[in-house]
Order: sequence, then C-alpha cells, then structure tokens
Amino acid sequence: MTLLPLFLVGPELGLTSMHVGGVFAGMAAVGVVATQPAAMLADKFGRPQAVVCGISLVGVSMMLLPFTVFGPVAVGVVVSGLALGNAIASPALTSRLIDVVLPADRPQALSLVRTF
Repeated sequence: MTLLPLFLVGPELGLTSMHVGGVFAGMAAVGVVATQPAAMLADKFGRPQAVVCGISLVGVSMMLLPFTVFGPVAVGVVVSGLALGNAIASPALTSRLIDVVLPADRPQALSLVRTF
C-alpha cells in the first residue's frame, strides 16, 4: 500500500492526484461497507476459510495491479478487490489473535498487527 500512490502517478498510468484520491476513497468505502458482513461470514463459515478467501483475493488483486493500464476505472476495480480481500481477512485474523493471546498481552499484540 505504501508504493501504490507512486505506481498510480507513475508513467504507466499517469493518474492525477484527484484520481489517486478517488482510488483511496473507494478503497475506504469498500472497507467500511464490507467489514461487518465479512465478520459475520467469518463467524458463520469459520475463520480459517475467511482468511484464505481474503488473502487469496488480495493476492489476485496484487497480481492484476500491474496490468491495469487502462485507466482509473480498471485501477478502481482491482484496488476494490484488494480492499475487499482485506475486509474479509482482517476481522478473522483479529478474532483469532484475541483467541490465542493472553488478555494482558492483547493491546500490544493488536498494535503490532495493525503496524504491519
């Protein structure tokens, strides 16, 4: 995610700063809308399945990102897949962390997870 703005404004895509802001706003919107339903699905079908599904979607989106040379709409679709995969995997990973870490160590563990 750190290098994504550089890729978006680079010579391959050449998006304007307004387009880059729109891409990140779209990612945030997907995350806000999808996190709660994804958490409910993770509770229903199991956390490991949610993690595998979410990480797979992130991986596919990252593999497709270099091929999005067709403009901001293609970038938005691929980056939305990235945000959706993150929204699917994140609640399951956080819940699993809370399950395995002692209560006294949870704040530090959660802050380490959010750092990376």
